[in-house]
Amino acid sequence: MHVAGHEVLELVRGEASDPTAFSIGNLAAPVDVPPLPAIDAIIHLAAISTSSAATEAEREAAFHDTNVEGTLKLARAAVAAGAKQFILLSSIKAMGEQSEPGEPFGASTPPRPETAYGRSKWLAEQELASFASGKIDYTIVRPPLVYGRGAKGNVAMLAKCVDRGIPLPLAGANNRRSLIYNDNLVDFLTFCLTSPNTKGQTFTVSDDRAVSLAEIIEMIATAKGKPARNFAFPTRWLEAAARLAGRQDAYRKLFGSLEIDAGEAPRLSGWRPPFTIQSGFSRTFGEP
Repeated sequence: MHVAGHEVLELVRGEASDPTAFSIGNLAAPVDVPPLPAIDAIIHLAAISTSSAATEAEREAAFHDTNVEGTLKLARAAVAAGAKQFILLSSIKAMGEQSEPGEPFGASTPPRPETAYGRSKWLAEQELASFASGKIDYTIVRPPLVYGRGAKGNVAMLAKCVDRGIPLPLAGANNRRSLIYNDNLVDFLTFCLTSPNTKGQTFTVSDDRAVSLAEIIEMIATAKGKPARNFAFPTRWLEAAARLAGRQDAYRKLFGSLEIDAGEAPRLSGWRPPFTIQSGFSRTFGEP
């Protein structure tokens, strides 16, 4: 964003030791956000995606306090500071955990979140839209899994397997997964700051195409210059093994489809991702 000519003030939870940072405290705390300096826009990235709470009710409450109430606190502070725009980084999980074959998620897909995290993001979207009406322009962005240097998650786990030469029984995984390269996501958020086409809109945004799990492994291996030790194994056997081990959720995350209509955000907004998924993987897993 600095490259695009924007002056950036980082809102942080802890002490702000840098002049380009401002402490707003813990968004989950039962207090308002302190008055913000004069700003033009806020891009709200902070959220929790996991919780160690013991019960489902406690997990729901933890997600609600940070992801819903925290969003509203920051939106109120933005209005009080004179900001004209609020961009919320939501999640594809607000729409659900799995897309049906040939039916990628898009603007017309009814949200059906299945997890406490997904429900909190969907509720945050609704609460923001209700609050912002007539007070501040807003944009909601729903990305899928974000990858890039330093990112964690399943893609990073697969990269470690490739590094160690671990054979993987995933050559038959022909699901459809949408991902977004970190630099593409940042580019879209920056685009939203100046584009009138994004105001009052909700976008599902991803790289230029969806890929299968098998293709993800191949792209990681190619970027690293290593062989993809990927072999075919009946997926129904893997599913049965996951069921016996109580790891159905892990199986679904790897083998299920979660596809976004990759062309929708460009059609509706005019934005174009600067990096293809192939180049994103090369930049992430290739030599610096």
